[in-house]
Amino acid sequence: MDRRALSHDEVADDLPAYLLGALDDEGCEAVAAHLATCPVCQRERARLEATIGALATLAPVADPPSDLRDRLLARLDADADGSPPTPQDPPAAAAPAPVSRLDTPRWMRFALAAAAVLIVGLGIALALIARDLAHVRSDLAELREEQQMAAAALTGAARAIPLVSEGATHAYGTLYVSEDDHEALLVVTEIPPTPDGRVYQVWLREGEARTSAGVFTVDDSGRAVLRLQAPRPIADYQAMGITEEPGPTGSPGPTSPPLATCSLS
Repeated sequence: MDRRALSHDEVADDLPAYLLGALDDEGCEAVAAHLATCPVCQRERARLEATIGALATLAPVADPPSDLRDRLLARLDADADGSPPTPQDPPAAAAPAPVSRLDTPRWMRFALAAAAVLIVGLGIALALIARDLAHVRSDLAELREEQQMAAAALTGAARAIPLVSEGATHAYGTLYVSEDDHEALLVVTEIPPTPDGRVYQVWLREGEARTSAGVFTVDDSGRAVLRLQAPRPIADYQAMGITEEPGPTGSPGPTSPPLATCSLS
């Protein structure tokens, strides 16, 4: 019997347990099958792997007290020869079942200290994982909203206008325009990744005037989807172009040659 495909939310819940080897065979197979086809969850897996891998470095850094070395050496000497602790140490408080410090092996005290550090580190790691899960759920919600928006725009599209590359840059895609010309969806299928601190900005041309219709960034996939933000119907403009501009919000006007254009008339 075919196993049920997991949703994004189910994978987001199971991903930490999957990476820690805490899922059963069926759960591991279901998560692995989803990861094989979902770039969003693949990026989240990489982020969680980096978080889990950093457990050994999560202990907080703090400067020790200036007299820590002297006190530690004095206590180790006292353990070795059975002499009482130095006067700087406070007297031991009475306990219901007194146990001499000599009854506790030195290696055990070090092991307990190391365990305490590990517990603190695990607590921080769990907090980081919880934060990352909140981020991925937010990312998935935004992705679903974009997919629904894209599906609605594509369903109602009356025109599909291909982009034309300019110069030596390979930039391809399609502009889908609704029947009433009030909605437009730009689907970029190939364009170079945006450099750090830069964005791609979409311009609508009307005569000599240029109106910004939004900005977007592109990763190594070379793909992007942008819903154009036009103050007037798309039919009022003669052409559309894409330029590279300073991030994160772009420029008031184009500052570089267009990478791709298309005619809207």
